[in-house]
Amino acid sequence: MQINGNDPWTRFGLALASYHSGEKGARVQGLANMMESLHIVIDEYPDFAEAYNMLGWARLTGGGANAALESMKQAVQLSPRDEEYQLRLSRAYLAAKKFDEATSTLERLKLSQDPRIAQAAAKDLTDLPFLKKYGVPPEEAAAAAKQSPVAAHNQNSTKNSGKEDDDDDEQQSLTTDAKTSVDKRPVKFLKATLVSVDCSKSPAAVLSVSLELSRGRQGGRRLGVHRNPGGGALNHSLRVECKN
Repeated sequence: MQINGNDPWTRFGLALASYHSGEKGARVQGLANMMESLHIVIDEYPDFAEAYNMLGWARLTGGGANAALESMKQAVQLSPRDEEYQLRLSRAYLAAKKFDEATSTLERLKLSQDPRIAQAAAKDLTDLPFLKKYGVPPEEAAAAAKQSPVAAHNQNSTKNSGKEDDDDDEQQSLTTDAKTSVDKRPVKFLKATLVSVDCSKSPAAVLSVSLELSRGRQGGRRLGVHRNPGGGALNHSLRVECKN
């Protein structure tokens, strides 16, 4: 079956599904599409009060308090006995900071024969001083306060994690520097003739060499070299002893 996207009742059905989902607390996606659908319905049926009510809800949910007021006034005008519409109108007044109009409507609804309407109106009147002072309902303030410690904890965790990573990087850098450090002392060369090698005092080795001294004299020198016990290359520490 093919659905006609321009049919007002088809669009109203789509908008109604989003409306019921939002009324149950679900986050509604596509508020703009919902409002577009309702405009199509209202263009075709300008006296359809429920379409104005749903449009007012969508605008209020999207943060358009003044636009929601316009829609809710039209819904109440078309269906003045519907207290649900009146309650939503009072909340649009509250969102638009029109506290006197909201109070007048809520005082009347507080006397409703419908317990649910009367209870909701009484609660809104109780919360009104808080809303006037802080600009948000108590529920929103409590939710924000509850989320703040969580956000702070997550931020601290991120900072600590970053610090640990930095410490690890620093330790790795130090380790790498230690491994790759080289002896930068100047290299000195000795040109001589090797006479003998004495390995009797392991791990040291004594090399006896003969070299030319200044003024044409010859002399013997012994070079003590400490070997690596593991059999690797000789290290750079040498012991030079003169042999008379």
